[in-house]
Amino acid sequence: MYNPHEARQDFLYLRNIILIAFVVMGTLMAALNARQGLAFAVLWLDGKKTIGEITGAKRALPYGIRTVSYSYRGIEGATQSAKKEYTGHVEYHPVLGDRVEVRYSRHFPSITTVTPLWSHMRYEFAFMTSGVIILVIAGGLSILAVLSIVQHKQINKFY
Repeated sequence: MYNPHEARQDFLYLRNIILIAFVVMGTLMAALNARQGLAFAVLWLDGKKTIGEITGAKRALPYGIRTVSYSYRGIEGATQSAKKEYTGHVEYHPVLGDRVEVRYSRHFPSITTVTPLWSHMRYEFAFMTSGVIILVIAGGLSILAVLSIVQHKQINKFY
């Protein structure tokens, strides 16, 4: 026998479960891309350019990951060293001794990258931002769904 109150309750619970799945998906998207995405954002907002020199470059076999070591001189005049890992699909093949443009942050000295690699970090930033947007929207709708379930239970007390 069809009961409209039970059908409504099933709908509310199903909606909340689907929204929680979107919250988990958004959290994973944001978390998996946070390191490079936040670095891109910091360098975009606070990045300065300078010239650096490649002090080491090696290719590692697993998953095509490459490592580039470079040194550069910041505004303060102190020479900085950094190491950057990137996947092999990026068309950037540094050679020892090459002079390259480096982006660095004045406020966060550990955030730095070679400019040809910086442009590829925007994809991680886009995925991270998309994950945060999904998380906020689905989280807000999930809270509203929980409030609807509570309200429905209050109505069912008198049914």
